[in-house]
Parts: sequence; C-alpha cells; structure tokens
Amino acid sequence: MDGRVLYPLFSFDTIFNTDVGIIKYLQTGNSTLLDSYYDVKQLKKMRDSQILSLLLNREDPNPLSILPLIEGDIDSLYMIMFDLKKEDILKHSAFTDLGYIIPISASRQFEALIPYIRVSDELEEKHINSKKRLKGTRIVHGTTIDVKEKNIPFDPYYINSYLELNDLDPTFVDKLVGKNIYISSAKYNEAFKNSNNKILKNNGFTSVDLWKKKGTGQI
Repeated sequence: MDGRVLYPLFSFDTIFNTDVGIIKYLQTGNSTLLDSYYDVKQLKKMRDSQILSLLLNREDPNPLSILPLIEGDIDSLYMIMFDLKKEDILKHSAFTDLGYIIPISASRQFEALIPYIRVSDELEEKHINSKKRLKGTRIVHGTTIDVKEKNIPFDPYYINSYLELNDLDPTFVDKLVGKNIYISSAKYNEAFKNSNNKILKNNGFTSVDLWKKKGTGQI
C-alpha cells in the first residue's frame, strides 16, 4: 500500500443481525408483549430459511413487517420491544457475514486497516465485549454515522439501512463527500438507492450482502 490508513466504520447492526434477533426472540415464546398482535403459532412454525428470505426481500425497513400480524402499529411495537427487551433481542442476533470477517481485519497486524464498530448504547458495547472473536475491536459511540467522539477520518462506512442517513446534521452532510458507503442489499434500501438524495449523489454507494441469503442452516 502507499502508506494510507483506512478507518472503516461499521454500524452495530452490520455485525449483528438484530432483525433476525427480534424475530427469533419472539419465536421463543418467552415474551408475551406482542402476543395479541400476531399469530404466535404461525410464527413458531417459520423455518430459519424462511425468516432470512422474508427479511431480505421485505420492502419495509421494520423487521416486524414479516410477521403474521393480527393488528397493531409495527413501528410502535418495534420501539416497545427494543425499549423493554433489547438485551434479550441481542442474545438472539446472529453474526452477519461481516461479523465473521471483522475480527481478521481488526487484528493489530493490519496497520493499514483500523476498523471501528459504532454502538448506540451500553448494551451494544457489552454485547460486543462478550464475544471472544471481537476481542480488541475498537468501539465508538453514536446514534448516526456522524460520530463526534473521535476526530477520525472514517471511510468506508457500513450501514444496514438508509434510515441511518436520515436526520444527519446538515453541516456533516455538506462535508460528506467522496466517501465510500456500503449499504445492505436488502430490498428495503432499493428506493433510496434510486433517489436523488444528496448523500447518494456526493459519495460512492455499493450494495453488500450483510448476511447469507439462503439460510441453509440454523441462524
């Protein structure tokens, strides 16, 4: 290399599939919070491959949109679940393909590649630190890619959903030029990738498979 150092920034949910986590947690039947809103028996019959396929091909960013719902506002239900049961959801959140790769890139042997994982709260940080394979991974805190904790020239960015690019500080957006942004190839991101969004026009976007499409084994 030419001496340039890359500082990739991974959103937490590009390392752990929290979409899988919330569905698998509900499937255990240990939570009765949403029992009156969806068909519990039908959900328990869903195979891993079916869950993965539905999550990848859904048009709504909210993973609860794949549930056999009876009634309810899924956005409100999603917020309730993460407010009250986030730790349990994280326990059921499978590693993405990137989750298996990042320990290699995080090795101190790769001086030209210094990755960071962005967490939004202490529960996410605790979850990362509980995984042996992620030992030594660098962590920063922030609810968006506009991380102010460290003065680091992050590039590329890895995100799960276009929603992570909403509500950014306009000053940050103006400076976000010429970066490489990798976004999940899930169907719900397609409309954004075909839009006239300023961030999209000023930066390079690449679709990436964050998790396996076929789901031939257990999640």
